[in-house]
Amino acid sequence: MRYRNLSPKYIYGLGILVIVAGLVFLTFLNNKAIISGEWIALIILLTLTSCLLFWLGFYINRFVYAKIDLKNRTVIYGNFLFEQEIDINAVKLIGRSLLFRKMFIVQMGKKKYYINSIVEDFPSYFI
Repeated sequence: MRYRNLSPKYIYGLGILVIVAGLVFLTFLNNKAIISGEWIALIILLTLTSCLLFWLGFYINRFVYAKIDLKNRTVIYGNFLFEQEIDINAVKLIGRSLLFRKMFIVQMGKKKYYINSIVEDFPSYFI
């Protein structure tokens, strides 16, 4: 087995799909609030929609999928915008997220990224 998936692409894509589905639902509710003339509800829904749009931008820029090439000792990581390969010794585990148990903060090169891991022993790869 040459590759070990730490966070597959489908998990990354599923996270984006959930956010987009929430945006579609909030857009539908915004439309209903505009038609019915409920201005207080519209303000609340627009606030929620803008927060979700901010989270979508943050998710696309800071969350990555990752897999380890065990033969070459490299980490292949990326998102919908890029894909890069880096030496496994250049990856530093910074810590865990406070919200989720399997979300880790790692530094790859000079940037910090979040990884939604599917493996239990994620920190052992970067010690």
